[in-house]
Amino acid sequence: MPKRDKLFQLVRSLTKTEKRYFSIYTQLHAKSENNDYLKLFRELERQETLDESRIKQNLAGERLLDHYAVTKSYLYDLILKAMRSYSKHSEDKRVLDLIQDVEFLSSKGIFDQAMQLLLKAKEIAEENGLLANLDLLLHWEKRIHMASDFVLFDEQRLHALGAEQSQVQLKRRMQNRLWIKNAMLTGKRMGRNYPFDPLQGMSEEEQQALREIQEHPRNLLPAFFIEVQSMISQGLYSEAFQALHSMKKEWLERGYYLEFPLLFIRIQKMILEVLFELGRTKELELELQTLGVDADWASLNDFIAAWVRSTPLFYSGYKALVQGDELQLRQFAQSWERRPILDQLYPFGYETKAAFFTGYVFFLKGKHEDAEQEFAKICRAPGEWPCLQTLYAAWIFRLVCHIEMGSWKKVVRVAGRFKERVQSDAENRCVDLGSGLDALCRCLDGSESLAAIDRLKQVDFEHCFGALGRGSLFALATRVFCALNPVDLNPLDWK
Repeated sequence: MPKRDKLFQLVRSLTKTEKRYFSIYTQLHAKSENNDYLKLFRELERQETLDESRIKQNLAGERLLDHYAVTKSYLYDLILKAMRSYSKHSEDKRVLDLIQDVEFLSSKGIFDQAMQLLLKAKEIAEENGLLANLDLLLHWEKRIHMASDFVLFDEQRLHALGAEQSQVQLKRRMQNRLWIKNAMLTGKRMGRNYPFDPLQGMSEEEQQALREIQEHPRNLLPAFFIEVQSMISQGLYSEAFQALHSMKKEWLERGYYLEFPLLFIRIQKMILEVLFELGRTKELELELQTLGVDADWASLNDFIAAWVRSTPLFYSGYKALVQGDELQLRQFAQSWERRPILDQLYPFGYETKAAFFTGYVFFLKGKHEDAEQEFAKICRAPGEWPCLQTLYAAWIFRLVCHIEMGSWKKVVRVAGRFKERVQSDAENRCVDLGSGLDALCRCLDGSESLAAIDRLKQVDFEHCFGALGRGSLFALATRVFCALNPVDLNPLDWK
């Protein structure tokens, strides 16, 4: 997996207007002799994928190359500073700016004006569910109360402020529990096991606070996703799709998708996943065609734009892989290499499956050595790949490749390491795989690999792993594995 350069990621994430603003900001605030930062910015801006050797070649003779690392670090900080000045549109930013004004006026002893701005900021924070900002504003209100020598307040108001702040802090704790629950559900999909439920054992007061914060769209989605994930785990894909479709419609009608675009991506992403699992190809393709229809949403930033452009391409490759369409998969692999995708798409698992796709294309071409190397990249750095099913599929394809190449010693070695991996995961994270994992552990015995393969072929994978869905790369790997015919192979002829 390529190493991510934080400066390049930041530059690539900026919109056209943000880039234009940064250019103007730099010319106004940086000394003329220090425009090295703008020169480096221009070079980074032009690149689709980072190539620092090309940057240094284009900037040959420039003095910034003598202190290149320092220039990169300063440019990173300068971009963030410029964006702090530029970002005036978000409600969070408006509240933070007002808090700074409140702090300044308070330091000058202008408490009446400070209170006017503070009350305005509280109104914005309450309306938008900004609990952390609201907590800070209540803290500042008490500070003004004390700094003004209790001229503006009395003890009753101070007591009321304390009670109000306690309630806000309770809501923040419940919000955190809600987010932890959502993160745990994602972890379970990756094979992790958790001994507790953060939404259990709450008092009546905590339950009431949880109900109140769930009313805001920013806090509603975690609970909604919990419900949808529960439906999916029970195989209720149609019900999950209806719930997701209704939520998407509501967000479009109320304009939430522009206010919380990254949350809207998650709704859309889950709709695509469910349609894929249901095998509703026509609806999936229609949904993919509508991704970039709303220009306002698709052009909010480069991250969303890259996701909109890359997702249809990604699903075309996924579909070709599952259907075994070699020609379409090869076409996908060539297109994917030139994809307009940002490193920021990594959390969605695209990079993981892209590496797998590359290995599978080599496998279909009969280039088993090249394929094994691609799958090995996934196995050697499991912590960097967020999809456990894809990781297991890569292990199985490594075995398949070595069997096809007749590499007996490597079959034994890979089988032993895979067995260790499976056993450790079965103890800690992979309880969802059930009895199938136990059978897999018993079969992968490096001392008698051919017999182990023969036994492994007898495992009912459709029964053990069918719950992983038709889109599971692990299910694909097991089908390929079971199609092998090692009986005709003679270990004495192997390497």
